[in-house]
Amino acid sequence: MKNIAEEEFDVTPMKLQKLLYYCQGYSLALTGKPMFNEEIEAWSYGPVVPSVYQEYKACGRCCIPFESVGDEHDVDSVDASIAQLVVREKGCMSGIALAKMTHREAPWLNAYEGKYTNCTISRESIKAFFDDVLQQTELYEEDEDNLWLSVGEPMSCEDWEELLAKV
Repeated sequence: MKNIAEEEFDVTPMKLQKLLYYCQGYSLALTGKPMFNEEIEAWSYGPVVPSVYQEYKACGRCCIPFESVGDEHDVDSVDASIAQLVVREKGCMSGIALAKMTHREAPWLNAYEGKYTNCTISRESIKAFFDDVLQQTELYEEDEDNLWLSVGEPMSCEDWEELLAKV
């Protein structure tokens, strides 16, 4: 999480939740393993890691202060690369924009049962969705050494916001 917080983008608790969801999804699809062990739940504003919510809920809609983020433990280079990819692709987006994106994706749609239910989003559902995402972008077939070099230029914040406004 410290890598995410140290990027040039402001990170609110909501934004952190969505970035963690995308990190978990890409980790499951690329490595077959979760980046972290805690389950992700489908809440009203999208996917949430409950312990992370508890840790940073006092920040409300404000940015998480860097000094409150602990040092990373046992983060391997693959996980760090996945986190960098996610932040590069989605870090410029607001928490609300990311929540709107997750609300159109199968893992959240299939798990969410209404306000205050907090149902678990299965890892199988997350993996299947991100497997499809990677196949559509043709990253899935790249060899591991070239995977991170093959990722195209990220969409600009303006392009993301324009795309979201059309939906």
